[in-house]
Amino acid sequence: MSIAIDFGTRALHLVQGQASKTSVSIRQAFIDPLPSGLMQDGIIREFGGVEMALKTMLAKNRINDRNCIVTINGSHIYTRELDVPNTKGKILDEVVTFEVQSSMSATKEIAVEYTVTKQKVPNKPDMVHVRASAMQVDYINDYAKLLRNCGLTPVAMDIHPNAICKVIANTEINDRPIREGVSVMFLDIGAVTSTAYIITNGEITYTRIIPTGGIDIERYVMTRNNDAAASEQLDISKLDLSLQSLRSDEPLGNAVRPMVTTVNDGIQRIQQFLSGRLQNGRVDMIYLYGRTSIYNNLEKTLGEAFGVQTETIRKIGKVTMPANVPIAPFVNAIGAMIRME
Repeated sequence: MSIAIDFGTRALHLVQGQASKTSVSIRQAFIDPLPSGLMQDGIIREFGGVEMALKTMLAKNRINDRNCIVTINGSHIYTRELDVPNTKGKILDEVVTFEVQSSMSATKEIAVEYTVTKQKVPNKPDMVHVRASAMQVDYINDYAKLLRNCGLTPVAMDIHPNAICKVIANTEINDRPIREGVSVMFLDIGAVTSTAYIITNGEITYTRIIPTGGIDIERYVMTRNNDAAASEQLDISKLDLSLQSLRSDEPLGNAVRPMVTTVNDGIQRIQQFLSGRLQNGRVDMIYLYGRTSIYNNLEKTLGEAFGVQTETIRKIGKVTMPANVPIAPFVNAIGAMIRME
């Protein structure tokens, strides 16, 4: 077996299991919090602190597998869509890398990866459409060094957009297939940021990072529990974020409202921007995932704000999870475990 770790700003998400292109079996899945300041926007800011947190996580959960895949997200990851000559192998690699480097004007060494999309280039049959991503090699080396210091063997480094496309490919979500030609939004709600992906026919057509997450909800619970007696402690996993609950509990409503407002504003802007490019002028469905997405009734509250059918991902057809472990917080790590080579 191998492990995959999703490095977030405020938590490590780790899955242990086996994966092929068509199925994933997860044996164990864990979340461990990270203190503020260790990670920022997918970049390791305090190496020693992250190393200590990862070593503690591995020891506490008795993880003995060595092969490890990493996945991250961040605004420092440069993504660009390109039309390039339809060549093969190393020539295509060199053309894409040159185009990305030219557009970035990078002064430091970068690593470039890309996928050839299904999208045709109008009136240019000798061209192909690619989606390329680039990252500074220094950041990649930091993760490789971190894994080795923790006794792990680096296998691959993935990014969230690639991970979500792999995990939803050719399968059902919540027991329903994604219809051909329909545009679906996948909204990854983290602690500090949320990321929206528009996916059509298995490929990302648009992505946007929204600067809000669930951190204020966590702070609300922590502050309240610090002042409450043991018998009155709030269990964050049982928090009710329905509109009725938010209206009746003003402090909770004040903690949740900024996230809902900012996310909704971001989603509406995306829909307005893409209205001419989407079937029926809007997305057909919004799926929520990420650690914040599993709060009780958040999907209903956001769905009413969005005006679009909204569901938290509870099941992915080709993924087998341990009993009583929700899949939504681990979607990125599970997707990273799927290798397409």
